[in-house]
Amino acid sequence: MEPIKVLIVDDNPTFIGIVRRFLSRFADIEVVAEATSAEDALDLVREASPQIALVDIAMPEVNGLVLTRMLREKHPTLVVILVTLLDTTQYRSASAEAGAAGFVAKPTLSTDLVPLIRRYASKAENLAYA
Repeated sequence: MEPIKVLIVDDNPTFIGIVRRFLSRFADIEVVAEATSAEDALDLVREASPQIALVDIAMPEVNGLVLTRMLREKHPTLVVILVTLLDTTQYRSASAEAGAAGFVAKPTLSTDLVPLIRRYASKAENLAYA
């Protein structure tokens, strides 16, 4: 079985490295690309064909909520999971409204992220990217 392909989008390269190292412990998950901006993320979705995008909400220029809308519009089958330090009811609601499939608070990343990725991976299987 092919590993679940993941794109990590965060303006903090250190955090990207932490998430990459964490996910590398799981044989069924492969980080196929990393982006530090919305523009890079949009390009990398076309190039790397991830099934799941992990997107930080608080990013400069284009925030994760806007990026989620853009990704879902251009790649409707891409599963977006928003990742943030800002775990509030308002952000959870805004995430759902933007089209995110899931929401993970950074402090609970080590327990919540992998189960979410696995749950939504079956939804993202066998997708065709334009």
